Amino acid sequence: MVVTRLGARLVGLLGTLVITRFLSPEVMGEVGVAVVAVLTAQFASDFAFGQYIVVKSKDDPGAVFHAFFFNLISTILAAATLLLLAGPLGDLLGAEEMERYLPVMVLSMVFERIARIPESIALRELRFKLFSVASAVSEMAYVGVSLGMAAAGYGGDSIVWANVAQYGIRFLWLGGAVERSLWFHPVRITWRQTKEMFRFGIPLAVGNVAHYCSTSWDRLVVTKLFGTSVHGVYALSKSLSSVPADNIGDAVADVLMPSFVRMGPEEARVAVVRACHLVAVVVYPMAAGLAAVSPTLVAALFNAEWAGIATPLTILAAVSLIDPLGDTMASYLKARDMPWAVMVVQISYLGVILGSTFVLGYYYGLYGSCFGVGVGMLYRALAALYAAHYYDQVRMGEMLLGLVRVALAAALMAGAVVGVRILFTSSLESPALALCIEIAIGGIAYIPAVFLCATPIAKGVVTWIRDRRAGIHDDDDDDDSE
Repeated sequence: MVVTRLGARLVGLLGTLVITRFLSPEVMGEVGVAVVAVLTAQFASDFAFGQYIVVKSKDDPGAVFHAFFFNLISTILAAATLLLLAGPLGDLLGAEEMERYLPVMVLSMVFERIARIPESIALRELRFKLFSVASAVSEMAYVGVSLGMAAAGYGGDSIVWANVAQYGIRFLWLGGAVERSLWFHPVRITWRQTKEMFRFGIPLAVGNVAHYCSTSWDRLVVTKLFGTSVHGVYALSKSLSSVPADNIGDAVADVLMPSFVRMGPEEARVAVVRACHLVAVVVYPMAAGLAAVSPTLVAALFNAEWAGIATPLTILAAVSLIDPLGDTMASYLKARDMPWAVMVVQISYLGVILGSTFVLGYYYGLYGSCFGVGVGMLYRALAALYAAHYYDQVRMGEMLLGLVRVALAAALMAGAVVGVRILFTSSLESPALALCIEIAIGGIAYIPAVFLCATPIAKGVVTWIRDRRAGIHDDDDDDDSE
């Protein structure tokens, strides 16, 4: 899942680099506000139906149909509400063109919500390959449609129609691959099962919408403070900075929730610590490295109109290494049937991140808002970890000590990259060559740094890889003997 998702996201990033040649920051900002409005309604109307299927529906087709039925009803209500309020929402958010983009984005939301049912069944059955391939293909469809339409001069419409293509293909792929009787098996709707589903789903739904708002409404804060043009710069910086956390941390979190459900309590407590340390070994150097090379990367890949993303990208990439801990601990709490804990953490996280983004942005400008995002991420990670420690005895000290050690190794690597830029690459005429050198230096520096600062974790990763390779070879030998 990690490799497939990361590969698709890299294609997406290349598409983003190209599309900035056709769209201005202001157009990207107008579309971005419409996207945030639709996704907010999407999360607000989704009562964790997909997560209910993953955690609660094993061998119960009735539970799946209840989730499908109420998911469809809530999607229709959300779509109607958005279409009725398109004009007032655009005026309120300071994006007058939003009303133009909203109807097509609503269509993409409908496809995404329906696809959520077969997708959740695939995750419940641990069909990670199907899930990851469908995600990758749909994301590449987004890139193809958005680039083709942008090059043809369709402007912001290219982004919204690309969303329709992405989620339409995702629905067709997953709906066709998952046996229809598993996700569309009509049964009589009962009050008992409906009550059980909403008892599980409402706390998670509140937490999910709070989490989405906390990761997206900061863009609305930036728009209100600085305008849609700055929104475009900030949104692109945040999108690029989130590549390591979103594509590795989120992929691991998707795998972990159904895995934790199948584990005993003590096994899950050990596994969540190991999982977070493993994610850190991979994500931390990527996030710190992106922060270190961002000035060179922007000079090499973007035109002058987008040069302003360099410093926000540095700040947001550096703080993004905090995020995977919060995602993993949220998956753990859901799997351990503590949705109320997730709800409390996510609601308070929303208040912290919006408050810190606004206050620091008001006094210190765009860079202050970027640091405000880091304040919110740190709060969520520590709050979720403390909840798991307090209510389920997860080893908080062991978790934090390992993460600090890996973070120190990533900081040493970033220091090496910055040092090379100051001493050597800043004088090169080719930013692309300088970028390649800085990335190579970071990769070389990280290996000794992680073995120096986080020796037990680094050795554990090597042992795990060696054992996995040995297990694969043993399976191959068994197949040959058979």
